[in-house]
Amino acid sequence: KVDSVTVHPSAMAFFTAQPSQVVAPTQPVFTYNLSTNATSFVWDFGDGSFSNASSPLHYYQSPGTYDITLIANNTWNCPDTFSIAGAVTAIAGGEIVFPNAFTPGNLGPTDGVYDPNSMDNDIFHPLSQGVVDYKLQVFNRWGELLFETTDINKGWDGYYRGQLSKQDVYVWKAYARFVSGEEKRLTGDLTLLR
Repeated sequence: KVDSVTVHPSAMAFFTAQPSQVVAPTQPVFTYNLSTNATSFVWDFGDGSFSNASSPLHYYQSPGTYDITLIANNTWNCPDTFSIAGAVTAIAGGEIVFPNAFTPGNLGPTDGVYDPNSMDNDIFHPLSQGVVDYKLQVFNRWGELLFETTDINKGWDGYYRGQLSKQDVYVWKAYARFVSGEEKRLTGDLTLLR
């Protein structure tokens, strides 16, 4: 017999995950899938969560140390498994930091939603991790409330009643409760630059 046996390549599962320590539940773990000869994937994040994405993001909801396992498979059903024991440690904690100046855009009011990874400085918002309860208020020098939110993902765009606020110093007040149960009440001033 000629060509009676066909050998198909096996999938080779491999990945890395970063960072190795995150603040639960707000900081994600990034997975980088380095598998070869694979067309489908099953991720087990060690906390009862699974994903079929190629390189998923994952948010751990509770503190602990977690193993991550990847099963890579191909069209010939030749799977391979790769695991990293203790790949990620999720901690309960948090922090919040506010800037002291910003330069709002002049294209009109926005909804205040911002990209936390952007380097733009056109929306006043904190850098934070582990915040589960939040409130931010911005006042002018006469104590008039210009902006208020309870959504950590929304900031002040510098507009009040549809008009861009004047270049001035404003006062903000914030409250944050973290996953660890710790609470912070913060105040500060903010320079709006135009």
